Amino acid sequence: MGRASSSKKVSRAASTGGGRTARGAKPWLWYTAMGLVVLLGVAGILTSRAERRDELASGADPTPPVVDRDHWHSAYGVYLCDEFAPPISDERDPKGIHTHADGVIHVHPFVRSAAGDNATLGLFADAVRMTLTDDEIRLPGGKSHKEGSTNCDGKPGIVQVQVDGEKVVTKDVRDIKFTDRQLLTIAFAPKGAELSPPPSQGQLDNLTDVEPSPTVPVPPGGEPVSPGGETAPPVGETAPPAGETAPPAGEGSASTTVP
Repeated sequence: MGRASSSKKVSRAASTGGGRTARGAKPWLWYTAMGLVVLLGVAGILTSRAERRDELASGADPTPPVVDRDHWHSAYGVYLCDEFAPPISDERDPKGIHTHADGVIHVHPFVRSAAGDNATLGLFADAVRMTLTDDEIRLPGGKSHKEGSTNCDGKPGIVQVQVDGEKVVTKDVRDIKFTDRQLLTIAFAPKGAELSPPPSQGQLDNLTDVEPSPTVPVPPGGEPVSPGGETAPPVGETAPPAGETAPPAGEGSASTTVP
């Protein structure tokens, strides 16, 4: 009985090559594949982080472009002690806020970081290489006007921005938000100095990148035509009420009702 049992065990071992059965074998191929997947995932994350650091270090704006919704214009002038400086001529436009040496800030951002409430005076200053902080103004290629070290006719000057000829901002001047047809006087002058609107104020009515408003056409006969295409009544007269026709010449105010 014992000899027969031993013979069966020897036969089974011989049939499996002396090793483990398929049920007891470890899935080394699956473990290897999973390990490769994990390694590739970690490598991808590290590469992505490195590219992001390089992008931020280069100064590029990583935000995707957005639909151009804003198209505003602000007249500005930089007033230093007692006179306005010439308009900035630097036309760099990294985010869609720039100038054309016309004393006007053109705001039509093409990235989210410069659109809507993100469109600020500080972004314009950075674009044209102007130093603008709460205590210093320095135009591109010009000298610094800094609180505590620069005087205006013997009086200490401060950084201040007059908005729309009324409100004067002295704190967080870089955060001033743009609005359409805005007036900005960026000044370094004594506290309480009388500031004027920017000399370029009139440029807001002569912009070349704004579509003109539609005009009412005048036919050869000299009578104006309404936008709907109907001839408007002569000056001094009004059109008859709906359902009535104007009386023929010479019949006074008689009217005929249209059925």
